[in-house]
Amino acid sequence: MRRLSLTVAAMCLAVSACGTLPPTEADMAKVPVITFGQPIPKGDNFVLHFPADTALRVCTVVEGNLFTHTATSTATVVLKHDIYAYRHFVSFDNKHWVLGHKLLDSSLTVAIPGEDGKDAGVLHLQLNEK
Repeated sequence: MRRLSLTVAAMCLAVSACGTLPPTEADMAKVPVITFGQPIPKGDNFVLHFPADTALRVCTVVEGNLFTHTATSTATVVLKHDIYAYRHFVSFDNKHWVLGHKLLDSSLTVAIPGEDGKDAGVLHLQLNEK
């Protein structure tokens, strides 16, 4: 019984490890590429392309039952180079894929009004290439 448990555990580890292998160029040739802003197909078998030098709108929403008034604002950002996203993989050229956390570093900071109490609260999203 112990041998069977170890075998099953080893098989599970092997299968889960395959899930973190990056897709090959041949695999990705069959996957549709959708540019940010276009309708997204059903499922997750597509590449989402964030093009360089293109205005990308990002919406921020602050809401919840804590507020009597909620707010939405839209900002525009422009990327320095193309970014392709496929499931949990990221690529800069749509050929070489890496787990997203190995290529990009992100942080989100929420700050209440500043020391003097007069400054606005801040939602700060930072994305950096590693």
